[in-house]
Amino acid sequence: MNSVKCFWMKKNLMNNKFMCVRNNLLNCFSWYCLLKDAIRRGVISRKFHPIFVGSALKNKGVQPLLDSVTRYLPNPAEVENIALDELG
Repeated sequence: MNSVKCFWMKKNLMNNKFMCVRNNLLNCFSWYCLLKDAIRRGVISRKFHPIFVGSALKNKGVQPLLDSVTRYLPNPAEVENIALDELG
């Protein structure tokens, strides 16, 4: 009987620790999503200008660079493009 009680106490303790870790991870993930959305909104409104850096040496950083470009930079339909005509 004592070993069964000990088992359930340890199981509950493990579940509580797991829930704390899970909640912390969810908080970090939601904060990260909010940060990504804020950066994207700032770039689209032209108030924030991200700087991307990559290296062609052994393709280090190329894929994260391309992922960031597609994640943060707007496509042409999302921004207003203005062209100036020169009168010759």
